[in-house]
Amino acid sequence: MSFFSAIANAVATEGKRIFVEAVGAGDGKIRLILTADVGQVPNDATPEMAKVYALMARPLVVVGTPAEVETALAGKLGQMRERLDEGNEVLDALRQLKAQAKSSAAKAHSTPPKPAEADEQAEPAAPERPDDAPAPAPQPLSIGEAF
Repeated sequence: MSFFSAIANAVATEGKRIFVEAVGAGDGKIRLILTADVGQVPNDATPEMAKVYALMARPLVVVGTPAEVETALAGKLGQMRERLDEGNEVLDALRQLKAQAKSSAAKAHSTPPKPAEADEQAEPAAPERPDDAPAPAPQPLSIGEAF
């Protein structure tokens, strides 16, 4: 598959963009950097949504002779397309969850609690201890592993 055929497959949907940067790497080699245009993270995005955007925007970097780069692109662009498709699916699911949470919160807020429930809600929560803080999560290798 030629370079432009691979790029055409990656941006098959109208409006999709991939930025291509080629840099000389010496000894007859080139460094090709492909970055998908996923747009800006919305202002109201949850931290999880921002994380998905960041994973989708990670560039694909291939270094080698022109023939090596051409060969590597055949498989790598397919992987990039899969990562973007998976990311869009995850973003859609997160948007649905966010909308459901807002809807549930609005319903709960509009319904006054019963007297027994009001007493239970008035009890203060026990303060969290720093010892109970979770350890930082390792960096995911794919969007699916991030959640």
